[in-house]
Amino acid sequence: MILVVAALVMLAMLGMAYLQVARLDRVAAAQITQNNIDVVANATVAYLADVLRNDVVGASGVALNTADHVEAIDYPYTKSSASFTVKLADGSTRTAKGGQDDDTWLAATEPTSSGSINWPHVTNLNGIFLRFPKTNQ
Repeated sequence: MILVVAALVMLAMLGMAYLQVARLDRVAAAQITQNNIDVVANATVAYLADVLRNDVVGASGVALNTADHVEAIDYPYTKSSASFTVKLADGSTRTAKGGQDDDTWLAATEPTSSGSINWPHVTNLNGIFLRFPKTNQ
């Protein structure tokens, strides 16, 4: 009789220990997920703020200074007379059109239509150009 009671007490203690460990694991996993999301969100906001600040303020620290190649009006375009090397999604590199005064962080708000629908400029913050497969549409 005493042996049965002792075995039940041991099983109860093991069950309580298991529940405590499971509870601590859940809390720890929730904190890790939340912290990673916060880190990614903060890094993205900081990067976008840096891109926008560099578009308005040039090397001299003066806002909208044309001597620093900062234009007074922002609109999506690509300077076709200049070129630079970009990294494609597959890891290879190509020469792309564009220049210092381009607003790569802006995207065109509507497509142009001349037989087929084209977007004259898409947002490109990281210098990575994606090559999408061609379709018959």
